[in-house]
Amino acid sequence: MRGANFQSESGQGLFLHVASYVPNQPTSTIAKNPRLKKSKIYAEPAPDGEDYLNGDIFVLIKNNHVILCPSGARESVAELYINNIIDKHFNKNISNNLSFEAVAKVSKIRMIQEEGVKEIILNASLYDASVQEINEKKPNVSDLRKYLADQIEQIFARDANLKEIKEKENLNIKISIKFDGNKARKHTKELGYGDIGKQRLLSASNQLINQSEIDGNNGFIIVTGLNNKISAEDILVSDSFRVKTLGKSLTNKYVNYAT
Repeated sequence: MRGANFQSESGQGLFLHVASYVPNQPTSTIAKNPRLKKSKIYAEPAPDGEDYLNGDIFVLIKNNHVILCPSGARESVAELYINNIIDKHFNKNISNNLSFEAVAKVSKIRMIQEEGVKEIILNASLYDASVQEINEKKPNVSDLRKYLADQIEQIFARDANLKEIKEKENLNIKISIKFDGNKARKHTKELGYGDIGKQRLLSASNQLINQSEIDGNNGFIIVTGLNNKISAEDILVSDSFRVKTLGKSLTNKYVNYAT
């Protein structure tokens, strides 16, 4: 791990480019010909005076805010590098308290209201779903997993060995309720096509978020219209940019523009 580049501008913050590599480690190659029945893997050393890059990450620090653009390296590489710099040049007590915490720009309810919802993903272990109790007076969206578990139990009902779902089976249930954008584009001339479906997803998302605050249920992911992901614990905010690559890395000027 090494700092490959840095840039500091008044009012813009500090830009870091942190590289991750193993000194003197060769890379692996394979023959280009795809028609070969068997292809050998070779270890190729790096050119003299150079090392192969495993990955890198670009960091923009401004006040208490950090923006990360990883390219084959995890966020922990940037965090470890900054900790090492603080340890070496400042105070170890400071680095011991340094960590990157994801901070949501807006509330979950506000985000889905502004961006809409295109998919709800429900997931749980088959065992947990099978023993989940349903409150008949106040059913909620997560009851879908219990319903699916009931259907799975019926599939195996005739097999004495599989009739009962046990705790250590290690099977998961995943349900995805998704707005069909491709089909909607085929009906663009049909006024109001899909509007009720979108409203249904939005209403279900509100119920999931509100219910999770009451009972702690965290077995869901909500994907907004802008591809941001919301779970019970946090909001993963992302954005998309076209960035030119430089081998396994990224061209610095495009990363600077993106951040």
